[in-house]
Amino acid sequence: LACRTVERATSVLGRQPKQVSFDGGFSSKANVQAIKAMGVAEVAFSKHVGLEVSEMAKSPWVFRKLRHFRAGIEAGISFLKRTFGLGRCNWSGVESFGAYVGQRPVVQRLRPRAASARGGVVPRHDP
Repeated sequence: LACRTVERATSVLGRQPKQVSFDGGFSSKANVQAIKAMGVAEVAFSKHVGLEVSEMAKSPWVFRKLRHFRAGIEAGISFLKRTFGLGRCNWSGVESFGAYVGQRPVVQRLRPRAASARGGVVPRHDP
């Protein structure tokens, strides 16, 4: 899956990425070797059991930067999920997904008003 992700990024960007960062679940020597063979200079996994930092990146500083970049992306996703109640979208198609994501902030702003109008407490998540 890690190699397919790099291939997909290459097709979308039109060029090979220089650096990639993955979840620790993809951490393996085979993945590092395959991704580097595709032309990616540096690879970082959030957990790198059995791998040396020198095998993945040219320096510990670069490795740390890649790992922190990935943590920042995860933080952004977590913020969206907590703030707007975004979860799994079962609506099919790009337009439907856009409608789902676009309507969540509106719904989250209306829920407290609806609850106070009913005299109730705002539930944390949709049922």
